[in-house]
Amino acid sequence: MWKKSLITLLAEKEVSEDKRMAAAKYSRVLRIIPLMFIVALFCPLTYGKIIHVNDDATGANNGTSWEDAYVYLQDALVPHFTNNATM
Repeated sequence: MWKKSLITLLAEKEVSEDKRMAAAKYSRVLRIIPLMFIVALFCPLTYGKIIHVNDDATGANNGTSWEDAYVYLQDALVPHFTNNATM
């Protein structure tokens, strides 16, 4: 029966620990990929509506463009706060 030296045993243990650490890192990556996919999929749904406010605007005063921008910030925020309780 062959006897392994202490150095050989320590080297094998170190290699197996490295393999376990590499497997754990790979496992983390595999868990993060679906999470990143879900975030990328739903991010466009979280974008807010752009409301234009310009004190020199002379258009329709509805905030849809710079020409039709609200003149006062308070006028722009009131309709959106009444429809959504939180901002």
